[in-house]
Amino acid sequence: MARSDEYLRRLSETLGLPLAFEEGVCAIALDDSLILSIANDIDRASWMISAVLADEGEAGSLDPHVCLHLNFLLHARDLGAIALAAHYGPMFLVHRLPISQMSYEAVASRLEDFIEAWRLVKLRLFFPEQADAVDAAAPESYEPTNPPIRYA
Repeated sequence: MARSDEYLRRLSETLGLPLAFEEGVCAIALDDSLILSIANDIDRASWMISAVLADEGEAGSLDPHVCLHLNFLLHARDLGAIALAAHYGPMFLVHRLPISQMSYEAVASRLEDFIEAWRLVKLRLFFPEQADAVDAAAPESYEPTNPPIRYA
């Protein structure tokens, strides 16, 4: 069994959901607003994970400076990048995981980090006041794998 299939099988067991690659892609509905897509890139022995940040009509109304700054912070923390599917298409958070070089535990941890980054970026883009409250309420002793995403 290929590593990608093995890792997806283990992820399926962890989540308690039936998961499978269909034409190289697995979509996972984690809640009403988050659908995680895992594309199995066989040539690079990696997964390309993505999740929609803004629908086609929403992306154009966002401040491009905020998007670029968030993209910088995401890249600096190796949490992915903000990307557009087309000029006026939906906006995604995307990240490549080189699963051939990672243990299952590392892949699962990076997926958790990606999901948390998606939630924080979504808050920053659409509800900045709530994001500031989340940052202020975080206990000082809490040290995430990657520091929270903040902008000035």
